[in-house]
Amino acid sequence: MHSTPVTLLIATIVATYLFADTIVILRTGHIPGLFRGRLQHRMLYGPITKKSRPQRFWIYVLSNVAVLVLALMYIALSLFFLRN
Repeated sequence: MHSTPVTLLIATIVATYLFADTIVILRTGHIPGLFRGRLQHRMLYGPITKKSRPQRFWIYVLSNVAVLVLALMYIALSLFFLRN
């Protein structure tokens, strides 16, 4: 696989972004966390916060965590198979 280093770099960038975004979301209680000023106009039904719409808030957080776990699993498995 010739593109493995490139996909590892992309997976690392995605994992880093999701980790930072999830921390910012949990600390502030607002969605989106990072780039909030740029993405706020795209929210069709108003802001999603921990207090006003908790169900959508936690779905967003859990989906961030799920994609983060998938990216970390990809990184770990590809490093394991690259070594062999």
